[in-house]
Amino acid sequence: MLMAIYHLHCKVFSRRKGQTAIAAAAYRSGTKLEDYELGTVSDYTKKKGIAFSEIALPSNAPKEYADREVLWNAVQEVEKSKDAQLCREFEIALPKELSLVEQIELVRTFAKSLVSEGMIADYSIHDKKDGNPHVHILTTMRGIDDNGKWMSKQKKVYSLDESGNKIPIIDKKTGQQKITNGRRQWKRETLLDTPWNSKEQLLAWRKRWSDICNDAIDKKNALLEEENLAVNLYAQQEAISYIDHRSYAEQGVNKTPTIHEGWQARKMERLGMTSERLEQNRRINQMNSVWSQLDTLSKKYRKYNEDHYQDYQKEVKNHERRIRNFRSCSGRSSGVTGHAGANYQNDVYSFAGNTQTEPASYREITAMSRRGKSSEETDSARLADHTSISDIIRISDLIDDANSSMEQDAESLIEAIIEAIFSGNKKNKKKELQLVR
Repeated sequence: MLMAIYHLHCKVFSRRKGQTAIAAAAYRSGTKLEDYELGTVSDYTKKKGIAFSEIALPSNAPKEYADREVLWNAVQEVEKSKDAQLCREFEIALPKELSLVEQIELVRTFAKSLVSEGMIADYSIHDKKDGNPHVHILTTMRGIDDNGKWMSKQKKVYSLDESGNKIPIIDKKTGQQKITNGRRQWKRETLLDTPWNSKEQLLAWRKRWSDICNDAIDKKNALLEEENLAVNLYAQQEAISYIDHRSYAEQGVNKTPTIHEGWQARKMERLGMTSERLEQNRRINQMNSVWSQLDTLSKKYRKYNEDHYQDYQKEVKNHERRIRNFRSCSGRSSGVTGHAGANYQNDVYSFAGNTQTEPASYREITAMSRRGKSSEETDSARLADHTSISDIIRISDLIDDANSSMEQDAESLIEAIIEAIFSGNKKNKKKELQLVR
């Protein structure tokens, strides 16, 4: 099965960081845009790998905002603060197993869901054919009202106590309500007009992308299944796995997440240098592979133990029941003859033959017991006890042999892991092997 990956990173561009919406939009779309505020031009027309670019507008937004330069200059004009937040970016990995047409449809679906909340979305798909297709979605920090005007981001309101009264600001020196320029001062709080900056909203967006992407993967897998029916076995295509927005810990998966590498780290390696970030990810991937092998072996071992332990317990109960029945009709209570006991012993459950039918001698024994017949205790009961215990021991030995075989497999795997991971002399490897064990 082909493994699709999940990556959704969200960040905000702001003037405080010296960023502009014009430069961000020009770079991501590979276009040339003029910044009316600064009088500069951002030209990224030579940038390669721009597979698709588009702007999605709410129905009540001015049509001229479909022009990228007009849109982002309008954003910078309405954001007047020196530390204003200008736009939000979603950087999302796309399933490389999907075609470009399918990727575009996938991104459009997600972008429309954002636009339905009131924001404008400007998105560009990047694909350098290096196995890392992704999309950059720039969204406005303000919504558009019914009149096509920018909405406010937040508003200040008076803080109220439990009785609904305004809360005064107390002057620490006088202990009285603070008065500035003849006006009484009251506590205020800031209310956001949208929940877009909240952690809960970000988690909701992450889950939304996962759901939309899995729907697209479902459609792709259905198409692949139809195509596989028309070709021979060797030409069949693998299905694509689903993605999950949750962390490994939330999923209960025993894996360590890799860190973000970045284009600088990959460029260093192309130039023959060593990148610590790539080295760290290689170590993480190696350890994840090791834990995956150990987990597989552990599951196999537990499954074997559980299956055979259930068989073992079943046989123990069967033998205990037969021993009790035999004793109830033997000389210990109201017994039977040695011949009948011997017949029962010969019909005792055989593990190797896996015969679970009730022997005729058992019916004879219980019938004799009901008729009240008795005799002196014979060796038949002891013989039955001995046979039952020997069968149980034989079953236990089979399980022990299986466990020993599994332990040898685990030991061989651990030795291979130590050999692959640790370098240096054999003493270090032996020490590490002991630690792992």
